[in-house]
Amino acid sequence: MNIRGLLQTEIWSKRTSWKICLGFAGLAVLGISGWYAAERFWIRQSILSESRAVLTRIDQLQDSYLLNDEDFDAKVKRAEKEIDVAEKKAWTDREIGVTFQLSRYLHFLQLERMQARKDKGLGLSQTRRDKMHSSEAQLRQELHKELD
Repeated sequence: MNIRGLLQTEIWSKRTSWKICLGFAGLAVLGISGWYAAERFWIRQSILSESRAVLTRIDQLQDSYLLNDEDFDAKVKRAEKEIDVAEKKAWTDREIGVTFQLSRYLHFLQLERMQARKDKGLGLSQTRRDKMHSSEAQLRQELHKELD
C-alpha cells in the first residue's frame, strides 16, 4: 500500500463544499420565506370566527343614537372583552393586525358618540363630521374585506 498515493486522493472537494453550502442556504431561504408567509397571510379559523362575531357586534353599535348610555356602555364593554380575548389568542401578524383594527373601529364609534353628545347643542361642523365618517367607513370596509 502506497501512503503517498492515498494522501493525494481527494475525498472532499471545493465543489462538494459549495454544493453543501448552497443546499443549506436554499433551505434557510425556504424556511424564512415560509415563516414570513405564515406570519403575513395566515389567520386561524378560531380567531377569524371570533373577529367576525365582534365585528358584527360593533356594527350593531353604528346606530348608537337609538341606545341609551347604559346599553351602549354595556355593549362596548362586551365588545372590548371579546377583543381582549382575541388579542391574547393572536399569534401571527395578520391576527394581531385584525384585533388592532377591531379595537380602533370600536374606539372610533365611542369617539363619535362622545362627540355627538358634546356637540348636541353646539352643532358639529359638516366637514369634521364628514371626515370622521369617511375614516370610520374606510376602516369598516377594510375590516369587512379582511374578515369576509
